[in-house]
Amino acid sequence: IPELYYKNRKQAEDVMDKGDFSQISESFYCPEISGGLLFAVKASDADRLKEEFAKMNLPVQMGIVGSVGPKQEKRIYLKRLR
Repeated sequence: IPELYYKNRKQAEDVMDKGDFSQISESFYCPEISGGLLFAVKASDADRLKEEFAKMNLPVQMGIVGSVGPKQEKRIYLKRLR
């Protein structure tokens, strides 16, 4: 466990009221994702996911940064989104 994990946890505990999230995930304090978390969902679930976060009054900012397409010669293809 990186040293910064413990510092993040201590700082958060001093200023955060967990409210309904008393069993908060340990990944919350992980320094590797403290600047943001990237994850993938089906395109058809993206709007519903945003709505669920809004229902929980979580202060998250979400945006679509890419998509998964069919397998091609290379693993990653960079392409501007509209």
